[in-house]
Amino acid sequence: MVMRNGRLESPYISVRLLSSLKGFFTLKELESKLGIPYQVIWRYISLKSTPEKTTARKIIERIESLNLIEEALRRNLRVNRYNYIESWRLMSNYKFLELMGYVISSFVGDEEVNVIVSPQGSFPLALIASDWLKAKALSCMEHASLSLESYLRSSYVSLDRGAVVELYVPSQIEVDDRVILVRDIVKNLESLEAII
Repeated sequence: MVMRNGRLESPYISVRLLSSLKGFFTLKELESKLGIPYQVIWRYISLKSTPEKTTARKIIERIESLNLIEEALRRNLRVNRYNYIESWRLMSNYKFLELMGYVISSFVGDEEVNVIVSPQGSFPLALIASDWLKAKALSCMEHASLSLESYLRSSYVSLDRGAVVELYVPSQIEVDDRVILVRDIVKNLESLEAII
């Protein structure tokens, strides 16, 4: 179950989630899963009306209890002939990124974050997370290049790789910034199972 905070229980958030889920489920499927008539869901998604705060909270709780975000992820997965997940499909699907923005925001909870760094391949994820968290997004590099004057070297232990990973982060990051790293680490179905 995803941990929520107060800012993730608003009618706006519930409509944003419904709209994103509509990219993976039909209105009839959402009706049967959420117990809300599809006409009402359509009115929410098309912004003809908005749910009341208590209704919004119930919608979000139902989405979480049914693991609809996880199901949407599974519906969007494509595995190539080498048994690797084609993550570029995920990084180019705005509805998927919206759902991941919610998940990241839920994970962060009430912690204050004002900078999100991400390797270039995962930058779409960082951009959507920056929207959800109201933070700035900066791209970092995982390999040294000749143009590193404006970058600082940092490192972290990657549980996915089982090694220390060097990062080169933009020098605009200040000492007292609250920073998180967002990156795509799902490479195959085994790593996906470990995360979920």
